[in-house]
Amino acid sequence: MRPFTVRPFTSAARGVLITVLTYPPLATPSQLEDISGIVGVKLEPDEICRLCEKMQLGPATLEGDSVVVTVPPTRSDVLHAVDVIEDVAIAYGFNKLIPGKMPDTLSVGAPLPINHFCDQVPSRVPGPLQLREQRVRFVAVRCAWTEGGGEGGGGG
Repeated sequence: MRPFTVRPFTSAARGVLITVLTYPPLATPSQLEDISGIVGVKLEPDEICRLCEKMQLGPATLEGDSVVVTVPPTRSDVLHAVDVIEDVAIAYGFNKLIPGKMPDTLSVGAPLPINHFCDQVPSRVPGPLQLREQRVRFVAVRCAWTEGGGEGGGGG
Protein backbone atom coordinates (compact mmCIF):
# COMPACT_ATOMS: atom_id res chain seq x y z
CA MET A 1 0.00 0.00 0.00
CA ARG A 2 1.27 3.47 -0.90
CA PRO A 3 1.29 6.10 1.85
CA PHE A 4 -1.30 8.89 1.79
CA THR A 5 -3.83 7.08 -0.38
CA VAL A 6 -7.59 6.89 0.01
CA ARG A 7 -9.05 3.44 -0.46
CA PRO A 8 -12.69 2.29 -0.58
CA PHE A 9 -14.04 0.51 2.46
CA THR A 10 -17.29 -1.05 3.59
CA SER A 11 -18.98 0.07 6.79
CA ALA A 12 -22.05 -1.19 8.64
CA ALA A 13 -24.13 1.64 10.08
CA ARG A 14 -27.39 0.65 11.80
CA GLY A 15 -27.50 -2.62 9.93
CA VAL A 16 -27.01 -1.08 6.48
CA LEU A 17 -23.85 -1.92 4.55
CA ILE A 18 -22.35 1.16 2.90
CA THR A 19 -19.41 1.19 0.53
CA VAL A 20 -17.53 4.46 0.65
CA LEU A 21 -15.72 5.19 -2.59
CA THR A 22 -12.38 6.85 -3.07
CA TYR A 23 -12.18 10.61 -2.94
CA PRO A 24 -12.21 12.09 -6.45
CA PRO A 25 -9.49 14.62 -7.26
CA LEU A 26 -10.70 18.17 -7.77
CA ALA A 27 -9.43 20.23 -10.69
CA THR A 28 -9.55 23.97 -10.02
CA PRO A 29 -8.82 26.42 -12.86
CA SER A 30 -7.44 29.92 -12.18
CA GLN A 31 -6.99 32.66 -14.78
CA LEU A 32 -3.36 33.76 -15.29
CA GLU A 33 -4.47 37.40 -15.47
CA ASP A 34 -6.29 37.11 -12.13
CA ILE A 35 -3.26 35.53 -10.45
CA SER A 36 -0.88 38.26 -11.59
CA GLY A 37 -3.44 40.99 -10.89
CA ILE A 38 -4.31 39.96 -7.34
CA VAL A 39 -0.76 39.02 -6.33
CA GLY A 40 0.47 42.29 -7.82
CA VAL A 41 3.49 40.79 -9.61
CA LYS A 42 3.73 39.75 -13.26
CA LEU A 43 4.54 36.04 -13.10
CA GLU A 44 5.30 33.77 -16.02
CA PRO A 45 2.95 30.80 -16.52
CA ASP A 46 5.74 28.26 -15.87
CA GLU A 47 6.61 30.07 -12.63
CA ILE A 48 2.97 29.95 -11.52
CA CYS A 49 2.84 26.19 -12.18
CA ARG A 50 6.06 25.70 -10.21
CA LEU A 51 4.68 27.72 -7.28
CA CYS A 52 1.44 25.71 -7.30
CA GLU A 53 3.37 22.46 -7.17
CA LYS A 54 5.48 23.87 -4.34
CA MET A 55 2.24 24.27 -2.37
CA GLN A 56 1.21 20.66 -3.19
CA LEU A 57 -1.36 21.76 -5.78
CA GLY A 58 -0.20 19.59 -8.57
CA PRO A 59 0.21 18.62 -11.17
CA ALA A 60 -0.44 22.12 -12.47
CA THR A 61 -1.08 22.40 -16.19
CA LEU A 62 -1.62 25.31 -18.56
CA GLU A 63 -4.88 25.29 -20.51
CA GLY A 64 -5.24 28.39 -22.64
CA ASP A 65 -5.07 31.45 -20.39
CA SER A 66 -5.59 29.55 -17.14
CA VAL A 67 -3.71 27.24 -14.81
CA VAL A 68 -5.53 24.07 -13.78
CA VAL A 69 -4.36 22.50 -10.52
CA THR A 70 -5.29 19.17 -8.98
CA VAL A 71 -6.34 19.60 -5.36
CA PRO A 72 -5.51 16.58 -3.18
CA PRO A 73 -7.90 15.47 -0.40
CA THR A 74 -5.42 16.71 2.20
CA ARG A 75 -5.96 20.33 1.11
CA SER A 76 -9.50 20.94 2.36
CA ASP A 77 -8.80 24.68 2.45
CA VAL A 78 -8.69 24.99 -1.36
CA LEU A 79 -12.24 25.44 -2.62
CA HIS A 80 -12.11 28.22 -5.21
CA ALA A 81 -9.74 29.88 -7.65
CA VAL A 82 -8.94 32.59 -5.12
CA ASP A 83 -7.55 29.92 -2.78
CA VAL A 84 -5.10 28.90 -5.53
CA ILE A 85 -4.14 32.57 -5.97
CA GLU A 86 -3.51 32.84 -2.23
CA ASP A 87 -1.23 29.79 -2.33
CA VAL A 88 0.69 31.28 -5.28
CA ALA A 89 1.27 34.45 -3.22
CA ILE A 90 2.42 32.40 -0.22
CA ALA A 91 4.78 30.30 -2.34
CA TYR A 92 6.14 33.41 -4.08
CA GLY A 93 6.84 34.97 -0.70
CA PHE A 94 5.11 37.91 0.91
CA ASN A 95 8.51 39.54 1.53
CA LYS A 96 9.08 39.77 -2.24
CA LEU A 97 5.81 41.58 -2.93
CA ILE A 98 6.03 45.27 -3.75
CA PRO A 99 4.89 47.28 -0.71
CA GLY A 100 2.32 49.95 -1.33
CA LYS A 101 1.18 48.58 -4.67
CA MET A 102 -2.57 48.18 -4.44
CA PRO A 103 -4.42 45.81 -6.76
CA ASP A 104 -6.76 47.28 -9.36
CA THR A 105 -9.78 45.83 -7.56
CA LEU A 106 -10.98 46.80 -4.11
CA SER A 107 -13.71 45.32 -1.98
CA VAL A 108 -15.11 45.99 1.45
CA GLY A 109 -16.23 42.99 3.43
CA ALA A 110 -18.81 42.65 6.14
CA PRO A 111 -20.04 39.67 8.14
CA LEU A 112 -23.23 38.02 6.98
CA PRO A 113 -26.12 37.47 9.43
CA ILE A 114 -25.71 33.70 9.03
CA ASN A 115 -22.13 33.99 10.34
CA HIS A 116 -23.39 35.57 13.57
CA PHE A 117 -26.01 32.83 13.92
CA CYS A 118 -23.44 30.04 13.37
CA ASP A 119 -21.16 31.60 15.99
CA GLN A 120 -23.99 31.53 18.53
CA VAL A 121 -25.09 27.91 18.03
CA PRO A 122 -22.23 26.05 19.80
CA SER A 123 -22.53 28.13 22.97
CA ARG A 124 -26.28 27.47 23.22
CA VAL A 125 -26.11 23.68 22.93
CA PRO A 126 -26.43 22.13 26.41
CA GLY A 127 -23.83 20.07 28.29
CA PRO A 128 -22.78 16.77 26.70
CA LEU A 129 -24.07 17.83 23.29
CA GLN A 130 -21.44 20.55 22.94
CA LEU A 131 -20.39 20.97 19.33
CA ARG A 132 -16.85 21.26 18.09
CA GLU A 133 -15.81 22.46 14.69
CA GLN A 134 -14.61 19.77 12.31
CA ARG A 135 -12.83 20.56 9.08
CA VAL A 136 -13.22 17.46 7.00
CA ARG A 137 -14.59 16.44 3.67
CA PHE A 138 -16.88 13.48 3.71
CA VAL A 139 -19.09 11.49 1.41
CA ALA A 140 -22.69 11.14 2.57
CA VAL A 141 -24.44 8.16 1.10
CA ARG A 142 -28.15 8.78 0.54
CA CYS A 143 -29.23 5.35 1.79
CA ALA A 144 -27.49 5.95 5.11
CA TRP A 145 -29.79 8.89 5.79
CA THR A 146 -33.04 7.42 4.48
CA GLU A 147 -32.84 3.72 5.33
CA GLY A 148 -30.63 4.15 8.39
CA GLY A 149 -33.28 5.81 10.49
CA GLY A 150 -33.19 9.52 9.68
CA GLU A 151 -30.92 11.89 11.61
CA GLY A 152 -27.49 10.60 12.46
CA GLY A 153 -27.95 7.54 10.23
CA GLY A 154 -24.73 8.37 8.43
CA GLY A 155 -22.58 7.54 11.39
CA GLY A 156 -20.20 10.49 11.65
